[in-house]
Amino acid sequence: MNFIFDIPATVFFGDNKIVETGNLLKGFGTTKTMIVCDKAMLDLGFVDKVISSLEEENIEYVIFDSVMPNPTDVLMHEGAKIAEEKNINSFVAIGGGSVMDSAKAINILLTNKGKIADYEGINKVAISTLPLIMIPTTSGTASEVTSVSVVTDTKRHKKMVIAGQFVGGNIALCDPSLTMKLPKGITASTGMDALTHAIEAYVSKWASPVTDAMALKSIKLIMESLEEAVLKSSKISREKMMLGSVTAGMAFNSALLGLVHSLAHPLSAHYDIAHGVANAIFLPYVVEYNIETFGDKLKPLAESMGIEIGGLDEKTLADSVVNKLIDLSETIKIPKLKSLNIPKEDFKMLAEEAMLEMSTMTNPKETNVDDLIMIIEKAYLR
Repeated sequence: MNFIFDIPATVFFGDNKIVETGNLLKGFGTTKTMIVCDKAMLDLGFVDKVISSLEEENIEYVIFDSVMPNPTDVLMHEGAKIAEEKNINSFVAIGGGSVMDSAKAINILLTNKGKIADYEGINKVAISTLPLIMIPTTSGTASEVTSVSVVTDTKRHKKMVIAGQFVGGNIALCDPSLTMKLPKGITASTGMDALTHAIEAYVSKWASPVTDAMALKSIKLIMESLEEAVLKSSKISREKMMLGSVTAGMAFNSALLGLVHSLAHPLSAHYDIAHGVANAIFLPYVVEYNIETFGDKLKPLAESMGIEIGGLDEKTLADSVVNKLIDLSETIKIPKLKSLNIPKEDFKMLAEEAMLEMSTMTNPKETNVDDLIMIIEKAYLR
């Protein structure tokens, strides 16, 4: 047995962890930080909490609040230019995955220079980055605990995956209370993103006993709480969702992912579809495609999803897993692919680009363009 397990960040989990930001930054010897966020974080007052914590420690700050969903290379270079001009020596990211990925990318550019496209791939970042504290406000991407940043290349209309050493943050402040007022649609899509991370990590070619344990725990937490988080937003459901997201991130940071992400990235890059929505659309049909390879992993997966196994044969159990994923997406009102007005003539292009994605190499089943077109068509006809 051989495997590597790694996460870049120390995790602080619990309500009101956000107030520890300044004290933790002070421990790094920082004097001036850039707060990376979007405008919603300002409106909700979350950034004010960070600022109060910084001011208590006499840490200067600059706010970069231009982040949008599916952040672009252009925006990353703009942020890095400001960080250099303002003599920033640390970063705080507060927001969802787009914000945290942006902070990672800006940090890379400030310390390693060049173009962000230079770092596409694994272990391309050679110089250690500056201290970075991540504060997630969604339960989905788990960017706070991963060595991955995803940035859209505006010329190639491609999502670049930047991964490996010096990419991740140093500290993750996981505060479930920050997600209590998250809109239903975002709760649903980010929750399905987290579930996708857990399932793909569990069946990945690079899975290990450690990532399996985390992935199964994550799946159980999410299946128990996602519907309630969307429909009622109870405190316990929000806590379970954040913990499920974090453990899924810990799993896929080492195990990597599969064809759901391979298909979702070009869909988001070309049509600006939210990443979690894209994942949710393809998840049942990629699971159905891969499920013949699950072997002994099928029953633990079904159990973690809350399926009564009883005397079910393997075919019935497999169908139950797929159908439960479809039913969940319908219950929490994930949009259907057909409603997104994606031209059918683009299916081949999406499949061809998915073949080139990093996640394709760790999918449990070898694939080809024709098979990927078939998966897209199944999702479209749902």
